[in-house]
Amino acid sequence: MTKTTFRSPLEWETYFKEQELKIAKERSRNKKIYLIAGILCLVLILGCSIYGLSHSISYSKTLYAQVKSEERSDNYTLISDEMANYLNEKYETQEYTADMFYTSEWYSNTGAVLERTAYKGSLHVEGTAVTQDSNVWAFFTSNDDLLFMDDLQLGEVESALAQELAAETGFSNGFVIPAVLNQDTYTSKYREMPWMSVSGHHTRYDGNLEEFFSSENQFFQDHKPAKVDMQAMRTGGAVAAYFGDEAVPTFKERIQNNDLAYLPQYETGIKKVIEKYNVDILSCILPMTYYSQLEEYFEQDIRSAAGSLGVFEDTGNGTGFYSAPYTLASYAYDTLYEIKAYEVDDGIYLVSDNGVDRSKGFHMTDTPVTEELQAMLDMEYEGWDTYRSFEMYYEKQPGEGNYDFARVYLILDREKLGLSENIGGIQAESRMNPFTYRMEDDVRGVSAVNYSDTYLRDGYCILPPINLDIAEEADQIVLVTK
Repeated sequence: MTKTTFRSPLEWETYFKEQELKIAKERSRNKKIYLIAGILCLVLILGCSIYGLSHSISYSKTLYAQVKSEERSDNYTLISDEMANYLNEKYETQEYTADMFYTSEWYSNTGAVLERTAYKGSLHVEGTAVTQDSNVWAFFTSNDDLLFMDDLQLGEVESALAQELAAETGFSNGFVIPAVLNQDTYTSKYREMPWMSVSGHHTRYDGNLEEFFSSENQFFQDHKPAKVDMQAMRTGGAVAAYFGDEAVPTFKERIQNNDLAYLPQYETGIKKVIEKYNVDILSCILPMTYYSQLEEYFEQDIRSAAGSLGVFEDTGNGTGFYSAPYTLASYAYDTLYEIKAYEVDDGIYLVSDNGVDRSKGFHMTDTPVTEELQAMLDMEYEGWDTYRSFEMYYEKQPGEGNYDFARVYLILDREKLGLSENIGGIQAESRMNPFTYRMEDDVRGVSAVNYSDTYLRDGYCILPPINLDIAEEADQIVLVTK
């Protein structure tokens, strides 16, 4: 039972006065708290503003901020001056000045993560140590720190490396060009360290390859981001190395699949140089005629503009830096491939891009020309005669996955098949092929290709690469001639 409290009128008056006093004190205390909180907020805002202003002033004084400020008015004098200072210090000279450079932003094609703008300066100078168009790359690793690469000694390094590779593999010839590896395999290498994807070096080459690559490897180790595992990659760079087989002068001999008795020494020699210098090497062996033509092409058209065109990028698993029909053997990603030509029909040969014998699962059947393809033939090859129409598909072999596909080349023996030099064709593929694509409908890509000139070699016609999907709709080719 609740006990009732009785107060006299005087006691009730005293009680209410005490409550009013208590409430007044509470309000006064809350005002003080709000006032203190307001003052603290004001101090915090002022502090942040002062810090932001200070940081902004501090940033505006950094080299990167000054370079970006100049860039807004299309002026690259400051970064060009840094490039010139780098070259003068590296090569112990005073001949380079900012006005010698044509400088612009550098854009990566390897998916690199650039926290700050990178720059490339091209040198076009006569009467100096620069004997060709040369380039310098500048990467900001912080607002005030730059990392430089240049290609002034690219030819010297490549030549020395090619000579050593030739000696180790037993070839009397060989040349080397810069390379970028398959991005699916080496993503982190270029994403986090974009300077590894340019066709230049940081270390000065003084004639000793071992010392040069030791220094270059250490340089990349010293400048690696914390999250990159350098143990999983070779930090001496990447190159593509080409050799010519003097016993296989033309395409005619290449088709015969000569015995390549030198392959064990070739593989051992490549591995030895890779391990010695901690470099990635993509390599292939070509018929002598095409080796000589390729070397001349790179010497004349590529070498003088190496920095402009960048490096030679391998877009597949060791298949993007060479053309399979011409290749006798290849070494890429620590694997040796012998690439043979297999006769799948009278006068028709098949070559796979990775050396796998695709002839075992390859099917080729004569088939009528569809209305769709006939309409395209009438438009593209008016007055030409249809030579042959056939469908192709690839049957999965034991050990192959459901989603594998084969990229193959067909090679036609023109003499054996009675084909003139005027050869054209329509390719209708079960999926769009970037090499031959011209137009496509809802079902498959259809393309018209003139095989004359570009695809004719030593009495043979090499068709563009074909993607054969396993267990998918057959691809069709219609050949025409006149």
